[in-house]
Amino acid sequence: MSIKWISSDDSFFIGKTEIGSLVYVNESPRTVKSKTNQFNSCIDVSLPIGDVNYEPSNRDRGEFKKYCELTPNERATYLNWLASPRTNPRCRSDFVRLYASGLEYRFIKDDSDKTEKLEIYKEVQRLSRCYGDRRRLEDLFDDFLDTAKAMIARANNSPKTKPKYSYRSHAAMSAFRRSISEGIPITAERSFDWPNWELEARIEKRYYDC
Repeated sequence: MSIKWISSDDSFFIGKTEIGSLVYVNESPRTVKSKTNQFNSCIDVSLPIGDVNYEPSNRDRGEFKKYCELTPNERATYLNWLASPRTNPRCRSDFVRLYASGLEYRFIKDDSDKTEKLEIYKEVQRLSRCYGDRRRLEDLFDDFLDTAKAMIARANNSPKTKPKYSYRSHAAMSAFRRSISEGIPITAERSFDWPNWELEARIEKRYYDC
């Protein structure tokens, strides 16, 4: 599959309709499957598009569909929202989450530079202002923004590296919490390391969840 990221300097069209940017697009027939958020959010132009319908459905209760799993009418409605300023209060929560999942993948796992990371961060902040009053989306936005801050903080102190998958950070945090709950004295050295464990664990989790 050839998946392309549409940056803010570019724009994507389906027919004569301008969908906009900050999305992943596949302009060739789907040939492979993936569980990543890059694939989940990818707009496959080979799939049929129906009619726009902003009527609410059970998907507002937090269920999630990949783009390829949407019905033709759902795809039409999602693309209509993307082609707009992306502020329509009638937009279903799962559509917002689908869009945000692509932004998260681009920020955390794909090859985005500092300028684009800042742009994505601001876009998620904007989404949070528009849709953050919905409980499931509020948690999603808060988690992403916290992770983004942690990644930026780490980038400012060390070279760009992919996190190594391990349970070390999570185990350290669990042991720290257990010591507090059991009244075990915490040394100054362990107290100093706590923010680093928390930061690394948050980055690891979001990186491997994408």
